[in-house]
Amino acid sequence: MGKLAAITANGGSGAREIMAAKEVAEYLDLHLLTVHKFAREGRLPAFKVGRDWRFRRSSIDTWIKQEEMQRRRT
Repeated sequence: MGKLAAITANGGSGAREIMAAKEVAEYLDLHLLTVHKFAREGRLPAFKVGRDWRFRRSSIDTWIKQEEMQRRRT
């Protein structure tokens, strides 16, 4: 297991704090290419490790809350 895979949140409950694009796609029920596109466009909070996108679960959860609030306003 790599260093990134070993990082967990919530006191080691097993929920990974750093997720790969495939995990985010499953988490958000989006197509993998959509996750890559949103990351590239800055629409999803992400960072690159080499050529791969990585996502902080806490940042994705915050993004979800912001999207929900924005949708309620419109």
